Amino acid sequence: MKKSRVIIVLLLVISLITVVLYQTLATDITMNKTNVAGVDLSYTFDITDTTGRVVNVKGGATKILDFFLTNNNNGTISYGIAYTPSSVKTDDITIAELSGSRDSVSGTINKNEKKQITIVIVNNGTSDISLTLVPIAGYEHGGDLIVPSNHTLISGSYEIFEPVNASEYITSLVSSNPDTMNNDDPDGNVRYMGANPNNYVLFNNELWRIIGVFDVASTYGGPTEKRLKIIRDESIGTYSWDNKPSGTGSSTFSYGSNDWTDSALMEVLNNGAYWNRTSGTCPSGSNGATTSCDFSSIGLTEEAKALIGDAYWHLGGTASFTSASNGLASHFYGYERGTTVYSNRPTYWVGKIGLMYPSDYGYATSGGTTTNRESCLAKEMISWNSYSDCKNNDYLYNSSSYQWTLTPNSRYSYGVFYVNSTGYLNIYDNVSNSYGSRPVLYLKSTVEITGGEGSQSKPYTLDVPSVPATETISNIYTNAEKTTVANNSIEYQYATSVGMMEDVGGNIRYYGANPNNYVSFNNELWRIIGVFNDIDDGTGKTETRLKIARNESIGSYAWDSNKVNEWPTATLQTYLNGDYLNGLTSEAQGMVGNAKWNLGGSSTHQGLYANDYYTFERGTTVYSGRSTEWTGKIALMYPSDYMYAGDLSKCSKDGYNWDTDQTNCLNTSWLRNTSATQWTLTPRSSNSSGVFYVDKPGSVRYNYSVANSIASRPVLYLASTVEITGGEGTSENPFTLS
Repeated sequence: MKKSRVIIVLLLVISLITVVLYQTLATDITMNKTNVAGVDLSYTFDITDTTGRVVNVKGGATKILDFFLTNNNNGTISYGIAYTPSSVKTDDITIAELSGSRDSVSGTINKNEKKQITIVIVNNGTSDISLTLVPIAGYEHGGDLIVPSNHTLISGSYEIFEPVNASEYITSLVSSNPDTMNNDDPDGNVRYMGANPNNYVLFNNELWRIIGVFDVASTYGGPTEKRLKIIRDESIGTYSWDNKPSGTGSSTFSYGSNDWTDSALMEVLNNGAYWNRTSGTCPSGSNGATTSCDFSSIGLTEEAKALIGDAYWHLGGTASFTSASNGLASHFYGYERGTTVYSNRPTYWVGKIGLMYPSDYGYATSGGTTTNRESCLAKEMISWNSYSDCKNNDYLYNSSSYQWTLTPNSRYSYGVFYVNSTGYLNIYDNVSNSYGSRPVLYLKSTVEITGGEGSQSKPYTLDVPSVPATETISNIYTNAEKTTVANNSIEYQYATSVGMMEDVGGNIRYYGANPNNYVSFNNELWRIIGVFNDIDDGTGKTETRLKIARNESIGSYAWDSNKVNEWPTATLQTYLNGDYLNGLTSEAQGMVGNAKWNLGGSSTHQGLYANDYYTFERGTTVYSGRSTEWTGKIALMYPSDYMYAGDLSKCSKDGYNWDTDQTNCLNTSWLRNTSATQWTLTPRSSNSSGVFYVDKPGSVRYNYSVANSIASRPVLYLASTVEITGGEGTSENPFTLS
């Protein structure tokens, strides 16, 4: 939720011409820029008529305004603040006194008294609004204030909800809401329960429900985080869980398969029409039958997708569930996390959108007066249709529809558990049947609740907090498990699961043949080299910045057509920071930050490892008279960038000999270009025209003259304020920037 604060000083000057008047009059208001202690006058305004103050509030924004009212009249007057036009008041807009305001938005003000009134305008709509705030004043006696036509007095109080981490906030509510929340499952996960708890959340511009807070990993074997699990309040329709025919000839079966990782419904939710917010076909009936499904209005928006995180989903099942000894919610909780599955079925799946578990349904009951929660949880769920207190006090129960769950029957290849419309849990042996399908997902651990009360009329609102791109990438590395890797007597920390490592300078880098470091920049694919912690912005201020390289060369260019290895005057530098920079989109240009680039060199290109290059690049050894640093926006990669992009846990060669180990060196660096030799930024210190390059075979050399034309890949540091707004870092779904 975006907030802005505007200080408005209103000086009310009232001249009374009668002592007592039994009619309240609107009076002239003079609003002047007045020295008030603690007020930043750059936010005051000077207006000398009664037309009021025009205030603009962007869609989705909140604006807070402070009014200072002073009565210089000889008597007490009444006052209020109105807005116009009155038509601006819609369901999406709230105009009220901010809770905690020092003084009320209306009342009386004594002679020489000063009032400070804080007003809040909340625009929950998507369109910008413009309105005028007008102070109304009159005599104390004589009834209500006279409000001009098309004006509305501001009334009521509104409390700003400061954004808070969603998982932490929901967890904090458990102790104070024992009738609608509990944490009594085997792992103590926080869950909502009851017929209609206040667990509504606005997601995808729709009502969803919070199932609870769970410890969830985003990858197989990865660390767990506390994340909010939510389910759509209503089904998106009735569809087959899976209906692909199996077998051949007379042995062909139409039942489908209970393998979620390959199911038709999984495809629709995670890759098909629902995920892409389009119309298409959905599984419905046996032997691969389909029905048209239009998700162009209820499919996932890009804003909603940005809140969803990959999750590790358990796919364990059972074949025994019909008694109190094996069919309770607690039993299913264990089955789901177990490894009992039909022959060769997977026991887990990593993805974004699934379905509820049987245990989710079971633990969502609060029970009632005849059968309480403890008793419901002691009843096998296959018999819940006989216990109205159990099913009717469960917000996940739907009396008008069967509902699919995620959990398979381990005895057969085509059975999956479902919740019957009468309230019991059972398995159906034909997953091609069409049942209610309610998407379930885990929000990212960073998602915040930005407002709302959790009720149906005031659901919680969500957002991802603004986080610099550097922090987003750093957190990926920080949260991953590390191993120690030695190379050239230097020990490095490697996070192999995410393809990231830490160099000798403490910078975080991507490494490997093809890590998930793709980013959309200038409407093209670029790659993140890493997060660098000591980048001078050219003014002496050091920042942590993201360094990126274009995925492909822009073509072959001479480093310097004048045969001088001085980057500040090089013809390639002039081109990159002139015509090429100016050719970027205006949005991309605004993301590029000025940076001080190190220009240290070396007189040898043999026997050097990544840490050796890193050191001399930042040194002062250069050819006579050459610069040791340059401040600008676009340059080239360093030799150390190329080598650190390889897997040093496998490659033990120095850079000069990388071409002798195709498997462990060349094929492990994503910065290698197998079809072209590439320039680097680093000069040869013992020669006036030599510069290091990565040759086509893959080794680091310096034999070419800078006048040669070879592949050139622009490299730059993004401004420290740039944020990652979405994407996964893959080539198909690169990180997006703002």
